[in-house]
Amino acid sequence: MFTVVGGSDRQPNLENYYVSLDKIIVDKNGKREAQDSNMEGECHFKMNKDATKFYFIKCDIYNRAKGSMYNFYLENISGFDRKEF
Repeated sequence: MFTVVGGSDRQPNLENYYVSLDKIIVDKNGKREAQDSNMEGECHFKMNKDATKFYFIKCDIYNRAKGSMYNFYLENISGFDRKEF
């Protein structure tokens, strides 16, 4: 499982949401395999105005010093479940 962790966000309009990223965590079979807190990047969520349909979620995160980069793209999203906490 890959987990990206972010901080600040922005939403220039209802259809576009961005969150900055600063950490990645990698777990395998429930065990922490790796964690890098020196990452930077951003996720972009494209959705309709009501956030009832998502068109894509694209996350790019990288570590400049190590030269590592991860791209997580969910495209052509056909459905999802929303749970309130």
